[in-house]
Amino acid sequence: MRILKQDVNITVPDEHFFRRLGYPSSYDPPEHVEVLMVWTKDWFANHANPWVGFTELDIRIADEKLFFNNTPIYSPKLLKRYQKHKVQKAILIASTAGDQADIKCKELWDEDITDQSFFLDAYTASFAEALVSFSAQAIKDWAAKKGLQTLSRYSPGYPGWPLEEQQKLMQLTKNQHISTPIQINESSILSPQKSQISVLGLYVGEPSKDVEPACQTCSLLDCACLKKNH
Repeated sequence: MRILKQDVNITVPDEHFFRRLGYPSSYDPPEHVEVLMVWTKDWFANHANPWVGFTELDIRIADEKLFFNNTPIYSPKLLKRYQKHKVQKAILIASTAGDQADIKCKELWDEDITDQSFFLDAYTASFAEALVSFSAQAIKDWAAKKGLQTLSRYSPGYPGWPLEEQQKLMQLTKNQHISTPIQINESSILSPQKSQISVLGLYVGEPSKDVEPACQTCSLLDCACLKKNH
C-alpha cells in the first residue's frame, strides 16, 4: 500500500544533510556547496520515487516466544520490551527513497561527476531517514487518537534483533498483498539501497521513560530515547 502522496511534504533539515556530508550541524556552507545542495534537492524533488507502506501486525507472546501474525520472531530485545508493555498490536513500516537516486548516483560516478554523486547519495540517505521518521510520527498521532502509546521504532540489525529476521518481515508484507518496490537478497540486504523495515509496538498505558545508555548517541530524527520516551 503506497501512502506517500504528492501533498505530503517530507523535509530534510539542513543540519542532517550536513551530517551526512561530514560537516558540523552549524556549518555555514560556501557558495559552491550551496550550489550543489540546491541542485541535489531540485533533482531529488523532480526525479526520485520514494515509497512507504504500512502493515498491521498481531502480536502474541507464548512460552517466552514472540510471534508477529503467528510468525515466530527471534528478538530477545523486542520480546523483553513487548512483554513489559503488554504489546498486542504493532505497525510495520516498509519505506524506501526509491531506486532512481541510486541509478543517478551511479551514472554521475561513472561520468566522473563525483561531487554531485556524493551530495545526491548523502541527501538520499537523509531523505530516507526523514521519510521513516515522518511515517513513525504519523503512526504515533493516529495511535494517540485511539488512546494508545507507541514504542520507538525498531528494525532487524539493531542490537538484539538479527538482520536475517528481515526476511520474515518482508514475507509478512507480501502476505498482506502489498505490492512493494523493496527487494531483499539472500544476505537479508534490502534494495534500493536507502530502504528500511521498522516496527512500532502499540500498547495501552503511560509513556515509557526507559532510556538505554547505548542509545544516547542515536542520530535518528525521531529517536524516542533522546526524547525520554523510549
